[in-house]
Amino acid sequence: MNEATVWKLVAWLLGLILAGSVLLNSFSSFEVSGNITSFILGCLIAIAVGYSVVTPRSSPVMLSDQEENRFRKQQYVVGIVFSVVLSLVLIVSDEPDKRLIWLFMPIILLSPFLVAREYVLQTRKGG
Repeated sequence: MNEATVWKLVAWLLGLILAGSVLLNSFSSFEVSGNITSFILGCLIAIAVGYSVVTPRSSPVMLSDQEENRFRKQQYVVGIVFSVVLSLVLIVSDEPDKRLIWLFMPIILLSPFLVAREYVLQTRKGG
C-alpha cells in the first residue's frame, strides 16, 4: 500500500470518528470532550495540508522536477515559520483555550514531521 493510500484511509477514519463524535454530542446524553473533537479536526486539517505537499501530482498544475523541489523547500520554510509563530502565539497568550491548543497541535507539528519525512526518504535513497 503506498503512502497516499494510507493517508487517505487515515483521513476517512478520522472523518468518520469526527462525525460520530458530533452526532454523539448532538443526539445523545454521552458527551465527547471538545478537546478530542478539536484534536481530530486539527489532524484532518494537517493531513489535508500534508497530502497536498507530499503528493504534488494531485494538483492540476504540473511543474518540472526542479521547480517542484524548489517549491517544496519554500513550502517547508513557510510551514516551519508558521509553526513557530503559531506556537509563540499560544505560548504568549495569557490563558489560551485548551480546545485551541488541541486544534493547532497537529498543525504545528506538521512542518517538522514533513521535514523529518523528507530527510528519511533522502537517507533511504542514499543522497
